[in-house]
Amino acid sequence: MFWIFATLSEIIYLGLLFKKTQIPILDLHQNSSLALVLVCLTILFIIYFYFYFTTNWKSNSFKKIFFVSVIFHITFLPVPFLTSDDLYSYIFSSRLLPIWGANPYIIPFDNFFYDPIYQQIKTIWSSQAVLYGPLFLLIGSLLNLIGQNNINLLISLFKITLLGVNIINSLLIFKLTNSKRALFLYSCNPLIIFELAGNTHLDSLLILFLLISLLILNKQPIMGYLSIVASILIKYFTLSLIPFFTIFIFRKSIKSFIIALFLSVILIIIVFVPFWSGPDIFNYLTSYYDESSPFPSLGILLGSVILGSYELSFNINTIIFLSIFLLFAIKLIRIENNLAKLISLSMLLYWIFLLTKLNLVLTWYLTPIVALSSLCLISKKYSSLGVKSISLASIYALILYWWVK
Repeated sequence: MFWIFATLSEIIYLGLLFKKTQIPILDLHQNSSLALVLVCLTILFIIYFYFYFTTNWKSNSFKKIFFVSVIFHITFLPVPFLTSDDLYSYIFSSRLLPIWGANPYIIPFDNFFYDPIYQQIKTIWSSQAVLYGPLFLLIGSLLNLIGQNNINLLISLFKITLLGVNIINSLLIFKLTNSKRALFLYSCNPLIIFELAGNTHLDSLLILFLLISLLILNKQPIMGYLSIVASILIKYFTLSLIPFFTIFIFRKSIKSFIIALFLSVILIIIVFVPFWSGPDIFNYLTSYYDESSPFPSLGILLGSVILGSYELSFNINTIIFLSIFLLFAIKLIRIENNLAKLISLSMLLYWIFLLTKLNLVLTWYLTPIVALSSLCLISKKYSSLGVKSISLASIYALILYWWVK
């Protein structure tokens, strides 16, 4: 059964790869490409869930599942991306500092039209300042120093790094849960393969530090806290979870909490120093957060339609998010300091964050949900919740692909 799943899935992935080699990008704004992606992903999800619910898990080994997931990942090594050219944005945003000595939080890449690879990697985002966290920019700076002006080498370096990180993520999922089901749910998930392998989004790094944090939080709370801070410094989305991790470590040891807080401040200062020119480095981030878009969080969209005001809906959804967060925080304080509970509440809060707080929601924003949902299998009590969450994320992803066309 497993090899049937693997073969059918790989055939579809190879079909997408072949189609991508014929055109510059699978443009989801074109009906033909959108239909192809939706049909392929729908079939992949059906095969994925059918196998999960019907297979005899005792007959499937860790090595078999992990091997197939690695094959799925390396299938997309020959192309930089499928439907999103964000990989180019990762390259140019992180080369401004090491190559040109410029601050990407203030100066857009379009100012460097004389860059030897400018014409090859410019995107619609090259006219804007950067939204990514400083830790990612430092990692990307290192890759740019190695690749310099060799575009093929740069693409390979970024692609291999991000794919390799996501393969490690699969191992961490298994390490945390000791569950072949959890490994399968994450490492063979079509959304994970499509967005983190096919489109090579940096969310794999965000997930990496989130998983490391959860892995070591019990035994090494200080390092675990630093790791969740590192996740935030890759991409700011996991900032929504930091209060839960703060409560967890505070209840574990006040001394560890104080040390972790101090070291976190030091880490934040260190990674921001190369880019710091004052609070103005956050100007684009804050303006981007405040502006409206046609594809915001579902709660904001519904509120805008009902109330006729984006701003009012945005404020109401902020209140909703904070209210639910407060309820979850109280629950986390009152119950036993339990990692499984932290994971399940973090997953639920991340869902609320995606549904209420973003001015733009894209499919790869759901990948941390898949990771946290897979981790719910760490406990039988929350395993059903995790599977239902992944099912919902799969349906939501398909809707988003169609919606954002």
